[in-house]
Amino acid sequence: MILDTASAEQLSDDPLPGDAIPLTGLGSDVAAELAAPDQEIELHQTSGLPRQISGGFAAVAEDLARRGRDWTMMVRLLEQQRLHLETAERERTRLYETLESILPEVRRTGETLETSIETTKSGDVSANLSALFVENLRALDELENTAKALTANLLWTRSSWEQYARSVIGGQKMREELNG
Repeated sequence: MILDTASAEQLSDDPLPGDAIPLTGLGSDVAAELAAPDQEIELHQTSGLPRQISGGFAAVAEDLARRGRDWTMMVRLLEQQRLHLETAERERTRLYETLESILPEVRRTGETLETSIETTKSGDVSANLSALFVENLRALDELENTAKALTANLLWTRSSWEQYARSVIGGQKMREELNG
């Protein structure tokens, strides 16, 4: 291939790879940066930035995304467990209110039955003992059912509290890792 002389002259004016780049005609900031590459390294070293990021930018992004998902899951878990616990506590309150309303009925029917039994022992058989036994039994059944429900609720509330407390401790550990 034959080159003409004009093209050869133009090529000789263009810098080749490895040739020094003339700094004339560049802005003073760019010229200063290109003229002093060692200064840039010194600035980088004194800025406190790491020279290398293990795993690269993708690993940092993946780690942050994983931690973000972990935090989101912890928040959801705490919300779910808190609602579960609050439900158990509301149910406990309702059951104690039921217990408070049943106890006077149990006492009343028990005292009425006892009085009627004593009256019958003395010879007055006008009381319908059968109906009084049924009425007292109904009140005692309500009391028993409420007591069973309170026992189950106690176990439910305890379990909910323990789960919630473990989750809060786990969240605290995550917080310490973030701050530490």
